Amino acid sequence: MIMEPRARKVFLFLSIVAILCTGVGCDGLLATKDAPVREYSNSDTMVDTVPLDRRPELTVLRDGALLLIGGVAFRLELAATDTDRAQGLMGRTALGEHEGMLFIFETEQKWPLWMKQTLIPLDAIWISGSGRIEHVETMNPEPDARDTELTIYTPNLPCLYAIELNAGVAASMGIAVGIQIEVQHS
Repeated sequence: MIMEPRARKVFLFLSIVAILCTGVGCDGLLATKDAPVREYSNSDTMVDTVPLDRRPELTVLRDGALLLIGGVAFRLELAATDTDRAQGLMGRTALGEHEGMLFIFETEQKWPLWMKQTLIPLDAIWISGSGRIEHVETMNPEPDARDTELTIYTPNLPCLYAIELNAGVAASMGIAVGIQIEVQHS
């Protein structure tokens, strides 16, 4: 049976949800022996040596997104409008272990993020329009800072997307600058 691309994506998404709901684990797939390996060339540039079948995938759906890294699925809320991006994860006291937010911008630029009224530490991952991770940074809450005193986190290169996950997830999953993510829009 040949499945249409959209049907294949829905099937993949539902399969992942079923696995997560039944508790059948991906525990052995976390940042252990299967984690991405980084090598340095003579130019001190990071070289991505993630096997092709283990590359992260980001599927943007109508009402959210699914980030698949090393067999672990993250459900991402979308922030694709000015209002949604301005709100971000403000006021949240917790974020699920496999949850986050995907910021989608109109053009590639050095889009800054800040922690205004954000109560939980986050990892920010900026991704170019071609799917390359360009910048990764941990952002900490600044509950007593005025807007003019807040740290502004900015990627080194223009990006089209930014993902916010719980702090520490990027390091534990081997997410680093130079990794290529397959980005698909459904």
